[in-house]
Amino acid sequence: MDKKNARIITICGVERPDFAYYVATLLSKTDGGCDVLVVDNSRQLELFLSVKSSSGEVARQDRITFVHDRKLNDEAALSFAYIVCFLGTQPDEEILSYSDAVCIMTDYMIGSNNTTVAYSKILSDIKYGGMSRIIFINKPSGKFQEKVFLKSLYIKTYDPLVIWMSDKDMAGLMSLEINGRFRIGRTSQDMREAVVSVCQMVSEATPKDLMKLAKKN
Repeated sequence: MDKKNARIITICGVERPDFAYYVATLLSKTDGGCDVLVVDNSRQLELFLSVKSSSGEVARQDRITFVHDRKLNDEAALSFAYIVCFLGTQPDEEILSYSDAVCIMTDYMIGSNNTTVAYSKILSDIKYGGMSRIIFINKPSGKFQEKVFLKSLYIKTYDPLVIWMSDKDMAGLMSLEINGRFRIGRTSQDMREAVVSVCQMVSEATPKDLMKLAKKN
């Protein structure tokens, strides 16, 4: 990929599709409305399968276009303001290297933590120069020390984000997978703040404006 106008953010580490969906939704509301491409290259394709309403290789929801199992190319990068790549547990070095920001998610399970460490190793090996961040989701208690875990990574990351376990967020995940939609404004405060913080990594909108949009959509 030689040319791009789009800002590219990759979300990976777990096969949970809701966070990438919220990030894409919020980015599509910035600047009075932006076209966003979501590339679901995860193993289970839960994000794409949740939003598609009929058979086909492309799904659309408002100003968001969803595809799966795709490589990035110049046409896509020039046609959209933002590209959100959802890799889940399936690394793609090419997409990672093109990304302006990478967010690695972990849900405190041993397998998920190992995946996070593996992703950090890949970023180190490809000498990734963009912004990277760890997102801890579904925190069950205060006993787990995130700082200790961060020491096991191969790279230094931006301030980590922590999302505590929440009934609101689990309801949102279920609604997304069943109905193909869920409003960011109905998620937990932790989730909204994390989505806003991640969007800041690629958007020029202010945190205040992003939070207003998150509450409305």
